[in-house]
Amino acid sequence: MLSIDTQPGLDSTANLVRYRRHKPEETSLYPIIEQHLPQFLGQIAEHGTHLPRFVTQEFDDYLTWWSVGTWLSKGQVQRLPHGDR
Repeated sequence: MLSIDTQPGLDSTANLVRYRRHKPEETSLYPIIEQHLPQFLGQIAEHGTHLPRFVTQEFDDYLTWWSVGTWLSKGQVQRLPHGDR
């Protein structure tokens, strides 16, 4: 997710835009999903069912997207979610 801040005090035609990264790894929800998702997916698989692919992809992206900022800061981008480069 991207968040855009504009600099206050400037008119709308002169607003400066700067990127501010969301930090899902710092939320209360992140460690809960990180800890329980594998067990949950295993349990539903034992019952012969699964989540739709788009749902598991969203969880995967949520758990890995924060590391893209780490990759970018280190100049080591190898693979971004959804195949973007």
